[in-house]
Amino acid sequence: MLMQTKSTSQDCPITVPESKLTPVVLDKVSLLDILFTETYNKTPPGQVIYAEASNPEINLTFEQLKHRVLVCATALKNGFNLQPGDVVGICSQNNIMYPILFFGSIAAGCVVAPLRPSDMLSSEELANDIATVVPKLLIVHQWEMQHTFTALGRSGIPKPPILLLNEPNEKIDEAYANMPTVDALVFSNEPAQPYQYTNEELANSPCCLYFTSGSTGRSKAVMISQNAIISQLLYIAGSVRCQCNNLVFTNFSFASSFGLYLIFGICSGMTSYILDKNKSTLEGLCDAIERLKIKAVALPPGIVNLLVKSKQVTSRYDLSSLQKIYFTGGFVDMSIVMLVKRVLNVQCVNLFGMTESLGIFVSNECYTLAGSVGRLSRIASARIVNEEGRDVSVGDIGELRIKSPSMTIGYYKDAQATAELFDEQGYMRTGDIFRMDDR
Repeated sequence: MLMQTKSTSQDCPITVPESKLTPVVLDKVSLLDILFTETYNKTPPGQVIYAEASNPEINLTFEQLKHRVLVCATALKNGFNLQPGDVVGICSQNNIMYPILFFGSIAAGCVVAPLRPSDMLSSEELANDIATVVPKLLIVHQWEMQHTFTALGRSGIPKPPILLLNEPNEKIDEAYANMPTVDALVFSNEPAQPYQYTNEELANSPCCLYFTSGSTGRSKAVMISQNAIISQLLYIAGSVRCQCNNLVFTNFSFASSFGLYLIFGICSGMTSYILDKNKSTLEGLCDAIERLKIKAVALPPGIVNLLVKSKQVTSRYDLSSLQKIYFTGGFVDMSIVMLVKRVLNVQCVNLFGMTESLGIFVSNECYTLAGSVGRLSRIASARIVNEEGRDVSVGDIGELRIKSPSMTIGYYKDAQATAELFDEQGYMRTGDIFRMDDR
């Protein structure tokens, strides 16, 4: 069965096979088990998983990441008396410490809430996000301190303990010199045994909270369970093997749900180079691609446009290592896709995604060149319905509704919005318009 889809502004075809939902049935297997035990992950201990793009010698191997995650869990539990289900908020630009803090919070039994930094939202919007999740601990990069302090004052919640995070080898600002730091408190402990999650917690409790864009109102905190991430990891492990490096551009930070896709590198032997805020310019992007021989990068439409239309910049760099560009954060018009191929001679892949669901479509260049976002993944099923909620006929447009073990369990502390998100058959309303043909 072939389907065609469009975003809110443009048609594009998509191939959708008959699919069968395959929920995770592993018994008490957590995300940390999948990522860090040899039973499920054969990544070599010395494999570099994350590295600073500006200085690749600052990096984390698989073994180092695993060890520091468990050390972090010890500090969070012992140093702050955090209990299972407590929320740990992280407000930071891209930073090599971020994945340690993310997984360390989960290892401690907590829920991690990546809070968007100042280049992604205002302090007033951050105040709303903080008030929504009410963190018991805040971990804040020193570049984001003023942003966070202002937001805390507006949030109306009691001020939680704050840990200072800074760049490797970066001097701490005098204004924050007396604050407890991640380096001093989190990494001066012994590794802990991770919290043992029940099957109920793995399936129906959030391990992380990512915020919607707020384009249609106040941001909501999307609850992602461990089983949702595990479902996607196991699906990818069975169908995709990525042996390359990629570049983490600041627009797609650990503070957005794109950060979840960076988890896949832990299982795939892929090194992710983290480009910090100060280097996230067109020149910084091109320099990193040339210097690190980057093979794949995910970019928003605006940066893609600059990359192919700013020859006075790009001509100064050797970009020949680049093999693939993923277009994320918005559907890229076919004229731009063809221009990218002509100018850079790389594979182009349009990705469809939303905070509420991971990996609905499997895409590649063939689908993109057909104007498609890809094929529905084998772990998902879908409906296309009209305004009355009835399935449409072949060739008619309608709203895409999806059901997948990798989708959200709902919105944090918002029962009404959660109820409105799902239809009577349990399909999630995406709000995106698709169409189907009979090819």
